[in-house]
Amino acid sequence: AAPSSEAVAAARVAEGAPAEEETAALPPAPTVPPAPTKPSRTPEESLDSDGLPRTCNVVFGYTASDAGGGCPFGADVASASECDTAAHLVAGKEANVSSTDPCTVDDGSGAKLVCRKVAAVPLLQNQWNDMRGRRQLMEARFAAWARGDAPSVAPGRPQRVAAGVAVHPPKFYGVGRLLAEWASCPAAVQAMSIFLVFSEQSDLELFKRAQECLNPNVPHSLWTGVVSNKQLAKGAGGNKQDIAAWKKWHSIAAMMDMDEEVAPEYGLMLDAEVVLYHKNARPASAAEAVCTEGGLWSRLVERIRAMEASKAFPAARVSPTLTSYPFGNGVMNGKIYDTILIGENARFVSPQLSSCKTEGCQRVQHQIRDCLFSWWTDLPWVNVKTARRLFSHLAKPHTAEEDGGWQALSKRIHFPRFEYISYQQYCVIYEGFRFDDVTNITGEAKWGSYLEDPQSFARLDLMKPMWISMEALDRVQKGVLKPLNEDEPPLLIFHADHEGCRIAPALSEEKALWETLLLELLKCQGRSEFNKDNMKL
Repeated sequence: AAPSSEAVAAARVAEGAPAEEETAALPPAPTVPPAPTKPSRTPEESLDSDGLPRTCNVVFGYTASDAGGGCPFGADVASASECDTAAHLVAGKEANVSSTDPCTVDDGSGAKLVCRKVAAVPLLQNQWNDMRGRRQLMEARFAAWARGDAPSVAPGRPQRVAAGVAVHPPKFYGVGRLLAEWASCPAAVQAMSIFLVFSEQSDLELFKRAQECLNPNVPHSLWTGVVSNKQLAKGAGGNKQDIAAWKKWHSIAAMMDMDEEVAPEYGLMLDAEVVLYHKNARPASAAEAVCTEGGLWSRLVERIRAMEASKAFPAARVSPTLTSYPFGNGVMNGKIYDTILIGENARFVSPQLSSCKTEGCQRVQHQIRDCLFSWWTDLPWVNVKTARRLFSHLAKPHTAEEDGGWQALSKRIHFPRFEYISYQQYCVIYEGFRFDDVTNITGEAKWGSYLEDPQSFARLDLMKPMWISMEALDRVQKGVLKPLNEDEPPLLIFHADHEGCRIAPALSEEKALWETLLLELLKCQGRSEFNKDNMKL
């Protein structure tokens, strides 16, 4: 029997995320952007002597065109007239500046013409210098940007797949890494667009400013920003899992609002800690086999279509003995907890499930009874047309036409956590799909998806998933699991922040750099809900 509503409520674990304000949704997502022209760089759009983009100064509003003079951070100058009269930093410390000649600085070795601003940028530069040999990846991105290289989408070729990514400031570093890797892989850009879903407009603006400093090679026109409205998510519980689910579904709604000729065929519902497999797996796949026309990324939509045509979602039983965790009211094993999650989603899709006798309902009842966990067992894709039918089913008697679009209609729906299970269950009950029990191939799951914490005998090479967890890849590389299928390897890695970021080179250092920058930019916005502790969540 499905768990009671009291058991469901007891199992919810509220996590300490900062309060987030309700905001209105942005207009429907734009059409495919035109290919950007190669920019002409100004001195402020080049690299400083340490290799950081001078756009970081522009982000903080400090430019050479400021009234009263001014010059980019770290720039050597030819005359005193190019500097302002503010204090400056030389070699990371405050210097004595002449009142008559503000650019003549006594640094202990004689007069030198140099302009350094006392602001947040030196903090960022110190963090950058601390990275030392761990910053090659970012240096390569900055160098490409300084050359004027910019990725683009071929005009007239809308991407058939769109990734919807739920983001908030502590996770900006993750999606920044995803955008940088994706933009450097032409076939990935042609195959998949990216929708970033923010909690409020100020978060979207914050991310743009940070990108202009740390990811200047990725133009804003290459990705789509969406601001979600979380009023009903708050009403449903308001914890971090509820809000993430709301934002992912809101990204799908934005895709549904697009014109048919440019709307994606499939949407993906992702968290922010995702990176490209071939950019991080060792040994890395050859770039020509992955990122060029006809390469592995070019076959993304074909692989999703094949999975949809099979009408089967892979799922495995969750063990009652392999893993347990303490909760406020006792201890739960994986099977108890995951049965609650499966039941929550099933009752969301079909409130009368217990009395339903159709074949589809019986399959979902069997999923609950055997605890067949299907979330994140492969790339979480959603057919956009099917999603329209799902929304219409959930929002009855209201319609998108009456409410002014799918994003508007979505405000009426209380989406549950572990959101992809409800899409799968809708497909099973109403679209003729089934759950494919692969426990004999993967072994029982410990807690959640078998991809998250696979047993040593799991044959993931036979499953050929389109994405894989950092934990599973770590075990493949250590020889605990068999090598993955080389002809149909994963394209993405999720949980990129797990295993100490060991597989994603320098991700932890990038995270520290983003944290330094974001905390200073938040001060510029007059915001105080994040600090050095909860920015690390």
